Amino acid sequence: VVWSLLGVRLSNLPERRTDTELAFRKATEIDPSSAFSWSLFGRFLSVLPDRREEAEAALRRAIGLGPTKVEDWCCLARLLSIGSQRIAEAEATIRQAIALEPRSAKAWCVLGDVLGEMPDRREEREIAYRKATELDPNSAAVWASLGIYLLKTIDRRQEAEPAFRKVIEIEPWCDLWWRSLALVLLVMPGRTGEAEAAYRKAIELAPECVDNWTDLGDLLA
Repeated sequence: VVWSLLGVRLSNLPERRTDTELAFRKATEIDPSSAFSWSLFGRFLSVLPDRREEAEAALRRAIGLGPTKVEDWCCLARLLSIGSQRIAEAEATIRQAIALEPRSAKAWCVLGDVLGEMPDRREEREIAYRKATELDPNSAAVWASLGIYLLKTIDRRQEAEPAFRKVIEIEPWCDLWWRSLALVLLVMPGRTGEAEAAYRKAIELAPECVDNWTDLGDLLA
């Protein structure tokens, strides 16, 4: 456990990636029967593009040792959905998570993400996201997923505004949500002034973010 906790602390330091991996790996070597250690190691590896096979192996090891941990099933499903070649397997995986914990908002949200790889499953995707918002109405992540889905759906973009306003209500300090709201407002007639205000709010919150300045510049050009 000590090595796993050290890995968690080091994982917040990008320049310590090698040390982070060593700590997580050491934890699995000391106690190879620890689902906790394999879970943390798998999740760490899952965000590294060149380590996906190892991540899958670690997550499957964690699930084999502790099959009721929904977080591991969610992470594995996301991993399997990358590239769309194993999308059916990804869907089966996340549905297993939902079967284990039907009230997991995260699992329903991940199902929506997985279904997003299948254009003919759009209605099911929206249902999954809305189910997630019902289960955890105070989660910015699930409202953002619904908002992004609606924003990317050409004939539903205006419906994204309530979702992003809910996200901002929950996390008003996040510049990304203000920038997303601005994108929604831009596609609505007569809302350019509000979009500009949203961009300026994003800049106020994160003046170091180039995208905030670029988007405002494009609007004012």
